[in-house]
Amino acid sequence: EEEEEEKEENKLYIGTKRKAIFYTTTKQMKEKQINTIVYLYYRTIIKTTTKRKDKRQITRYSKKIRIGITKIQEKPTRRRTTKRRNIDNTRMNAFMKKIKPVYELYKTEQQINYGKLPMKPQERKNERNTTYYTTTAQSMQRLLNHNADWKLETPKDPDQTIQFIIYQPDEKHTPLYIQNYRNVRTMQNAFIRPQWGGVIINTPQTTQKQMTDIILTQARILLGINKPQIPEHLQKHVVIERDMKNGVTQYEVDEMMREHTQKFIEDTHKNLHHFVKVATSLEIIVTQDVVDLIKGSLKEIEKAQQAETLDDQFNAARKAWQLSQKAYYHETLDMIQYMSLTNKFGIYVPLVIPIL
Repeated sequence: EEEEEEKEENKLYIGTKRKAIFYTTTKQMKEKQINTIVYLYYRTIIKTTTKRKDKRQITRYSKKIRIGITKIQEKPTRRRTTKRRNIDNTRMNAFMKKIKPVYELYKTEQQINYGKLPMKPQERKNERNTTYYTTTAQSMQRLLNHNADWKLETPKDPDQTIQFIIYQPDEKHTPLYIQNYRNVRTMQNAFIRPQWGGVIINTPQTTQKQMTDIILTQARILLGINKPQIPEHLQKHVVIERDMKNGVTQYEVDEMMREHTQKFIEDTHKNLHHFVKVATSLEIIVTQDVVDLIKGSLKEIEKAQQAETLDDQFNAARKAWQLSQKAYYHETLDMIQYMSLTNKFGIYVPLVIPIL
């Protein structure tokens, strides 16, 4: 019996589906195996939901996010063909569809010609005496700052925007590679500009799959999608499945929904608390529109607390946060809150003096 117990194998598979799959070699389920399932899943959830905050990810939540892809050519030429290096739209669309419950992503593309680097690329030789060129990450960032007239962002666009720059160097500077701040060539020939987007150098060796992999990897970081961190003592019992088709697993989407739900509820309480504090200190009369927004926000919080599914809980918490934002930043409150003392006297004194 002891030898049979030693041969028993218990593994928990999570990732691609909302339901975890528990694999065991035991012929008949015992209380020990059931407790193992609960323990593994609970420890995995606790560990992954208390993840670290990545400073590179976007800070402001927006339901709709525009993915702006800009292809910049240093010197366009008819001889160059970039067909094989285009982004795989099938994989991009699958990724956007998978995380739609959290973020509604939509993609726009544009091309800019004659985008010059601020600093001339440095010519170098490798061990085989083959010529290649390098530029620094600082130079690429100056490229973005130097060309402010490129209109990468639309001022009238209310949605959050994540930018991806695909830079095609001149033939005489090909292949061109990026060196990081330590003067070491980057593996992916790309870098992330925190809370803004990513920059990629397109080389002749870059394939369509590699280009798409880099953009999806950068998008995951900017959106705050991190791989689950399994406790070391549980790694041999927990298997995190990968979703190569969509670029993100259902478990990671659910993790984002849980994280945002908690954040929405916390921010809603803060907004309502600050609203009451401001309204009380200024002794203002709250309009019926604001009252309806506050009541609606509280009602959605109650829905979120009573929701039976993660989707319902997330949607209710998000709506509660949106209503609390509208109440806190309502135009009637803004006018009074930021009105100078002189303006208040000018408005209220003519009304009060006749009464006195």
